[in-house]
Amino acid sequence: DKVYVSGGKKTINWGYVQLFNDLSFFDFNFHQILQEEKKYIPTNILSDSANMVSLHVQVPLWTGTISGVMLYPTGRSATPKFIDFTYAGSIEMTVWNTAINFFGRKNPSDDSELSQNGKYRPPVLGLELKRTVLKTDIYGQVVAGIQDFKSITNKDGYESIISTAGFYRTWDGIVPKVGLSIEYQYIYTP
Repeated sequence: DKVYVSGGKKTINWGYVQLFNDLSFFDFNFHQILQEEKKYIPTNILSDSANMVSLHVQVPLWTGTISGVMLYPTGRSATPKFIDFTYAGSIEMTVWNTAINFFGRKNPSDDSELSQNGKYRPPVLGLELKRTVLKTDIYGQVVAGIQDFKSITNKDGYESIISTAGFYRTWDGIVPKVGLSIEYQYIYTP
């Protein structure tokens, strides 16, 4: 019954991952690739949003939210075209006390004037699950960089598949506030 729209230069965070949300946590080779190509952090597909102008639309639906984001780099003097934008979308619902989030991101086209060396990271699709058990949040995330949608049934269709699982627990009644977070991540690059 309501639509929330915001825009401007701001940071947008998606995802439940707590520890692997910083480039310094990724292995050295993967970290070098991400830094050289100025890519976003795979576990938060909007980690580069602070460097861009964004339009963010959220629509509450049943027990969740449908979100859409358009991003455009700041400091560009050229008139933007649709191929220059980054698009991201998310459908997050709570079913049987479990949060389920399907999300994706499409970067500017390789034909875009914004493309450096004629290449952007391929589209990304992901799934997250989170549930609270005994006051502890347990979560998992799978993010796949899609190299070729026609080859999605074999390894040639993927740039990488990153799986992260973990839990965190905070004890609010203790001063100072105490928490525990443990995560494991596996990066598969065919």
